Amino acid sequence: MSTNRRRREPTQYSSKNGANALAGDPRESTEVSRIPYRRTTQRLINDPSFAFGRVYEPFDIVESNIVLLQAKLSTLPKTELTIPYLESAYTSLLDRLENSGETIVTAYARPIMPMDVWLTCQLSRIEKFREDIT
Repeated sequence: MSTNRRRREPTQYSSKNGANALAGDPRESTEVSRIPYRRTTQRLINDPSFAFGRVYEPFDIVESNIVLLQAKLSTLPKTELTIPYLESAYTSLLDRLENSGETIVTAYARPIMPMDVWLTCQLSRIEKFREDIT
């Protein structure tokens, strides 16, 4: 019986010789760059759908505007950055992007993260900008 099976090519995800390190598995090697993970984490933190329950597209525009807002907020005194103030700032930004037509809401979902938790994550990103300034 003849079979036309293709020979399976090795991929970066195979575990032979610690190749998982190439796929980014941190358990395999400590020499793996953390930059891809950092970018992924930042993208997750910058995604407002987790707290607002609205999925915006194009996401790159939302993310770049959120990063700009974080940079702007980092110049304010820490005492002004209360949770209600941050909620107002982010809500205003998202409303402006939607009303201007720069982004659209492509889906509505139940928020999976409480607003105050997401805003606390934003505070950590704002603090990183503050550290970079000084």
